[in-house]
Amino acid sequence: MRITYYKNLYTSPNIRHLKAVKWRLAHHAGNLALWVITVSGGKKTEPGGNQLEFFHCMFLHQPWYKKRDLLVIGLAEGRAEAIDLIQKITEDCIAATGGTDLKAFLFPEAQEGQPPAAPRELIVLFVILALLLLILFVPISYEVHGRLSDPEGGESFDFERVKSGLSGSFHFRFLFSLVSGGISYPEGTDFVIRIAFLRINLSEKKRSKEERVETEEKPDNEAQRQLDRDLAEKERTKQEESSKGKEKAAKTPPLEKLKALLEKLPDLPDAAYDRIQEWEKKADRALKNADFYLNLISDPSSQEAVEKALSSIGKLAKHILPKNWSLTGTAGLGDPAATGELLVILAQLYPVTCGHVAILPDFDRWRADLRFEAKGHVQLIFVAAAAIRILTDRDIKRLIGRIRRHRERRKQAKSRRKAAAA
Repeated sequence: MRITYYKNLYTSPNIRHLKAVKWRLAHHAGNLALWVITVSGGKKTEPGGNQLEFFHCMFLHQPWYKKRDLLVIGLAEGRAEAIDLIQKITEDCIAATGGTDLKAFLFPEAQEGQPPAAPRELIVLFVILALLLLILFVPISYEVHGRLSDPEGGESFDFERVKSGLSGSFHFRFLFSLVSGGISYPEGTDFVIRIAFLRINLSEKKRSKEERVETEEKPDNEAQRQLDRDLAEKERTKQEESSKGKEKAAKTPPLEKLKALLEKLPDLPDAAYDRIQEWEKKADRALKNADFYLNLISDPSSQEAVEKALSSIGKLAKHILPKNWSLTGTAGLGDPAATGELLVILAQLYPVTCGHVAILPDFDRWRADLRFEAKGHVQLIFVAAAAIRILTDRDIKRLIGRIRRHRERRKQAKSRRKAAAA
């Protein structure tokens, strides 16, 4: 091991005989309280990261140190003084350079021609930015397949026959198939997502959660039996009271019944009046609510907000909808006139269906032997841009705020009515 000392060696106040200390350190003599401060890794040209190390001189007896050269920056008497010495080196570095790159401060001549190392925070920020750009700009590709198999058809529409021939699937891929998933019918109605080698069944997780909630809410058997007994007792008591009332009514003379009816007649107008007033209040509240939304729709700023929102949603829908799709097969409605009307409708939609729809008519039978395929992609940057446009527009925010405040006022008024009725 060859020990080299820094030209401006840092020493603690208790290091008095420096030459003797160096001799004892080189010959592994007794230095019970001596701590050594060295350059991390023994290299001068690695700014950033681990820069300095300090340890007791007894560690130099280990084979690892005996095979390597040692560059000593400072010597201290005890661990506390070693920490104070490193603090002094750091303060000198900040005063001289304004930073904490200790190697660049101690060995400025060794840093010339060396590319500066990127800080760890900058590397993490770069990785996060790269992932964000991948997520936003790499498209999510999807495919939709549908099949309605009814090659023979029938004299009339048969729901069971059509249902038995129905099948379909939806699959998507993202980040070069690193993330994928889909759902198929009737093979399985579980929505499955795969992330690399990890398989996640969302439908199974939802079912497990529902079963767990039902298990937690389900009472134990004894409590359930007691509840059933209480309900049966209440039902039996109710039936007994009803039978007693019927017997009493049968024994009541007709004149007594007429007298009881005449006693109730004065209260009927008041009850009817109260009911009519309640209906009037409900109608008045409904008219006020309709009047609010009519005024809201007639407001120019609200109309502009709705137009902006519909425009953004329309652009987003145009981007999301599949670019390549096709509908092929044979179709018949069991009646030549009805099938002809279907062909007329398809002819009117020819500018939209041109190159996508090819259906052969069957004028004699009810038949639906069709195949649908669609492929498209979605870039999340378009979704994010549409959401930002909608959520940051001043007119849209004002419109949403007015609707929210109106609903809150209606909710508060409803609560006050319930409290007054109670």
